[in-house]
Amino acid sequence: MGQRLKLLMKIFNISNSDLARLLKIDASLVSKWRSGSRSISSNASYVRRLSDYVLSIDRKTGYKNIRQLLADYDIPANADENELSLYLASWLNDPVVHSHQAAFLEEMSRSRLMSRIDQLYYWEGREGRREAVKHFTQYAINLSPDQEILSYTTESNLWFQEDPAFLRSWTELIHEFFEKGNVMRIIHPVNRNYHDIAQSMGKWLPLHLSGEVRGYYQRYYDETELVKITILALAGHISLFSISTDESPSSECKTWTVTDSALAESLEKVVRRHLKQSVSLFHRFNMEHPEDHNLFLDHSLSMFDPARNCYFYNDFNQMIPEGRDERISFFSGTGIASDSLERFLTILETIDKLKRECECYYFLDTDTLIRFLKEPLVQTNILSLYADKELYIPGERFRESIIRFLERSLERDNIHVCIVDDITQDFKDLTICTGGDRNVHTFAAGNRIMNTFCMEIKEPTVAMAVNQEMNHLWRRIPYSHKDKEYILDYMKKLFYER
Repeated sequence: MGQRLKLLMKIFNISNSDLARLLKIDASLVSKWRSGSRSISSNASYVRRLSDYVLSIDRKTGYKNIRQLLADYDIPANADENELSLYLASWLNDPVVHSHQAAFLEEMSRSRLMSRIDQLYYWEGREGRREAVKHFTQYAINLSPDQEILSYTTESNLWFQEDPAFLRSWTELIHEFFEKGNVMRIIHPVNRNYHDIAQSMGKWLPLHLSGEVRGYYQRYYDETELVKITILALAGHISLFSISTDESPSSECKTWTVTDSALAESLEKVVRRHLKQSVSLFHRFNMEHPEDHNLFLDHSLSMFDPARNCYFYNDFNQMIPEGRDERISFFSGTGIASDSLERFLTILETIDKLKRECECYYFLDTDTLIRFLKEPLVQTNILSLYADKELYIPGERFRESIIRFLERSLERDNIHVCIVDDITQDFKDLTICTGGDRNVHTFAAGNRIMNTFCMEIKEPTVAMAVNQEMNHLWRRIPYSHKDKEYILDYMKKLFYER
């Protein structure tokens, strides 16, 4: 058993510390397994987890190396990864090395070529890069917890976004990575047009709002670069390096993943140097930092500039009753003390006055509204920050306030409302508020993230990009979906005829 374990670890470049971290055990126990003084076969769960891990490493080759190792077994050609893992676990537990297999195993253990292949994988094209990213992420999951992925690129994320199936698959993987107590740091490029930046943020903002992704940007990029690079690094374990000549689907694109410790560390150092030169992309406002409240209020109020439009995407916080008595009733039962309530009402009345001086555009996503119909309590992150207290409003009360808001909008020429649908998939899980003068303030909160906080985009180019995307979105909406009387009737049917 010890000899087979040593062989497997050598072929797939797994160190004692890697295996100890994977199985959450002391590295000294791995040494005893390898020497034969202790047997790993006494714990079936360890054997299976090791088998699963090795299969994830060999996935890129179509499990060619594993099938060579298991040549003595009659394995069906269509065996899936789960079945192969069971065969590998059986091989590890088999104390007998068959005579006709011994020469092959010896050759494999000595093969320098095999060692290099296991330390350096290569992919071609944009599809190959996506496969490499999934391989990298799966590798990172198997090394959890307390890992950190570093990401740096000089190109746009078009290759990342253009395949919805890949995006769904990778999103599931990265959430699994986060659930195991890991984090990710991303340095975003900003040398692109507004539309590309906004679409990129639409994909990344839900992850940034989860709290496990930290966003950064560099102030200057060399836009004359003929070769674009992307690097992912998992500290001390694996790095991904990709180059491309341009961003068209047919561009030449080459990607490598490296598990050789020296090469992986060199690439990691490159990203860390860029990280030191980077600036945080977001300011996070939350209930844990009372000093944030006044800053958040100041920045929020600056959005309402008479010279600029204000856009509110899925921001139902802005659709509360306007009269003081109505508001006192609306917030009854939320636990706000009387002195805090008075301050809160004054803030809301100040916002009301400012909103009358600018053009306000409200986007209502029907899927989000339908979700609200099913919720007994509606989370109000932005209102909570104004109130210095977490506020959750009964769903029925909030829905009634939306109807009253739509009725008021019929009498206000500066209030514009529209219904959005699947043309805004990138922003569906977000609340976005954006507006202001040259220094555009753009805030985002998550509709499905049960934490009372929101983020301000600090980098002016990115903030303006999201602002402009809201402007372009309004122009793309069909006229019928902007008719306020139609929207009011539609919402009444949606709310009361279900």
